[in-house]
Amino acid sequence: MNEKQIGKFIKEKRIEKNLTQEELAEKLYISNKAVSKWEQGKCMPSIDLLIPLCKELDVELNELLEGKNIEHQKESYEKLLLKVLKRKKRAKYNLWINIFLCLILCALETVLYIGNVQESIVYIIFLLFFIILGLFDIYDWLIYKNK
Repeated sequence: MNEKQIGKFIKEKRIEKNLTQEELAEKLYISNKAVSKWEQGKCMPSIDLLIPLCKELDVELNELLEGKNIEHQKESYEKLLLKVLKRKKRAKYNLWINIFLCLILCALETVLYIGNVQESIVYIIFLLFFIILGLFDIYDWLIYKNK
C-alpha cells in the first residue's frame, strides 16, 4: 500500500463530494488533523474507519486500499465473463458436432459390416474419421488461442 497515493485518492474523492476536511472528520467522528495526515500520506486511517470512510467517499474498499478507481478492472471482469460464456457456448456446440460425427461413424461401421467390406478398408475409414475429428478440435483450439 502506498500511503501517499491513498492520501491523494482520499483528497480527490473528498473534493469530488464537496466536503472540507472538517466536514469529513465530523462525519467520521474524528479530528480534521487526522484527515489532513491521511491526505498528506503521513498515516493511514485506522481499520475501524475504513468502511465508514468508503461510505462517505462513495468508493469500494479495494479502491481505497489501492488508492485509485478501478472501473477499468470492472469492465475487464465483464469482458472476461463474456469470453467465458462464449467459450462455454462454443464447447457445447463442439460437443454436439462430435456426437453427430460419432453417430455417423457408427452408422458407417454398420453399413460396412453389413456389406462385408474388407477389414483394412474399415480401419482406414476409421482413421480418416478420427483425423477429421482431431483437425476440427485443433482448428477450434487455434481460434481461441488467437482471441
